[in-house]
This record gives sequence, structure tokens and C-alpha cells, in this order.
Amino acid sequence: AAMRVNVLGQLEVGPGESQLTAPKQRALLALLVSRRGEAVSVDRIAEALWGASLPKDPAGAVAFHVSRIRAVLGDGSIETTPVGYRLGASVETDIGEFGSLVARGRRTATDDPRHAVTLLDQALMLWRGPALADTPSSESQSLRSP
Repeated sequence: AAMRVNVLGQLEVGPGESQLTAPKQRALLALLVSRRGEAVSVDRIAEALWGASLPKDPAGAVAFHVSRIRAVLGDGSIETTPVGYRLGASVETDIGEFGSLVARGRRTATDDPRHAVTLLDQALMLWRGPALADTPSSESQSLRSP
């Protein structure tokens, strides 16, 4: 089964029992999910994780946390880029599903309004509370509500 990361509520990683419990790893994963499709620089990640209190080797510390996330999500979960890291295409997200359902609902609204309502209801049902409710970060602010 594909790995799934849910952010429309508390951060959840599945399938299975594997969970990321380390706050820095959860924050890093939240950042990559919120920037899906974009390469996030090591500097940006380090700033998000440590602010002004950077470790002595920020790139090494980021790489450590990426390796721990990969151990849970699998090798293709986080891609290394020349700039930094990005969430791998193999990782499914509830926010991606939400966007897809909303887009389909909008496309069908004129021709089949009942089906559009069904799709939009399905999208809203994905929300389990405020986005990334248990992962405080500046990135989660942009995902707080539908």
C-alpha cells in the first residue's frame, strides 16, 4: 500500500502503526507536505526547525531528520534535490485528495450540481480539525482551514 500522510487535522502517517513522534521530524514532514512539489532548501528547513538556534552542522542535522522520516515512510518518500528536499510523488496526502475533489466538484458544478455537491462533501469530510493541529509551525498556518 502507498504511504499516506494526513495533515487535515493532527499529523498522521500510515498505513500501519508507524508514527513519527519526534517533533523536529513531524515539523519537517509538515513543511514538505505544505510545499508539495517544491524543493525546499536546507537553509529554509533549518530555519523552520531551529529558528535562530541553529545546530553546528545544520545540513547534517537536516539530513539526519530526513533519514529518520525515510525510515518510516520508505526510500522514495523524500527526494534529495540540488537545492534541498521535496516530498516524493509516492506519498499520498489528504490535502492532495482534498484539492482533487474540490477541482472535480468545480468542473462538474454546471453540468451535474448534485454530483458536485457529493464531491465537495467528500472533500470536507477529510477535515478532522485544524490542519496540522498538533504540529505548531509557520507552515501549518497556511493550512488551518478549508
